[in-house]
Amino acid sequence: CSYTDYWIEFEKRFKRISLLLPYRPFFKAYYLKGFQDLIKDKVQHVEIRYIFDELYDFQHGKYPMKTTITDLQDILKEVHQSDPQFTLKLIYSSFKFLDNESIGKQLETAFEMKKEFPDMISGFDLVADEAAGHHISFFEKSWAKMSGLHKKYGVELPLFLHAGESNSILNKNILDVALLNNKRIGHGLNLIYFPKTMEQIRKQDRLVEVSPLSNQILGYVSDLRNHPARVLLSNGVQCSINSDDPSVYGYTGLSYDFWVTQIYWELNVKALKKLVFNSINYSSMNDGEKKKAIT
Repeated sequence: CSYTDYWIEFEKRFKRISLLLPYRPFFKAYYLKGFQDLIKDKVQHVEIRYIFDELYDFQHGKYPMKTTITDLQDILKEVHQSDPQFTLKLIYSSFKFLDNESIGKQLETAFEMKKEFPDMISGFDLVADEAAGHHISFFEKSWAKMSGLHKKYGVELPLFLHAGESNSILNKNILDVALLNNKRIGHGLNLIYFPKTMEQIRKQDRLVEVSPLSNQILGYVSDLRNHPARVLLSNGVQCSINSDDPSVYGYTGLSYDFWVTQIYWELNVKALKKLVFNSINYSSMNDGEKKKAIT
């Protein structure tokens, strides 16, 4: 089974739930349960790469896009009654296979939402299979618009781009991303093939978000003892441990990902602690929120 076959099945799963998730009663129940499961797993801050879609129900039809955020804020209020430490941010996400015109429009929407909900929207990303979608440099026109949008809306919208979710040295996304104002890199698996860029990312103090179980399930890493993140860590590149798409893969929370890193990467408590603190220090929380989270 080639990794392309994994992606075909992976994307089919998203398609199967694509009409269920925006159904507003289901949406509310799903996220409430999701947050409660994460809290049970001792997760205190979550950043979701979120593909915005209009919510709907059968009484009212479609709701405006921002209903998603106001509903999530209501769910958070409910969660905070028992778990006040839990916090949430959304990374506005779109797709790598769209054209520049579409991504330009999405960026505009993301900046509008960031202005209206500065505490909820944290950044911008493009998702989908890197082998099938456009390269990051293809969207040069869109990235060039960012400083204008920053001036127009008066808010910062950092990039948290997926790059290097690939085993191929021909995938150069990681090189493009190092030249952008990109604070965190999603996956970064093939960064180890570009030692100069790896050193550059270390010096720029950027974070690589590593998702060990996802990498294994999608066929990028067959043996977790040989995971590229071990090379990144031993070269002083900052990493965090993430679960990527646990509900699609059939598990909950983050403990499993931490467990495999401890077992297969032979990490000591000090290294595990560093990974935990990286999750907070490189998160989209503001300084006050980070201080509270660390306490």
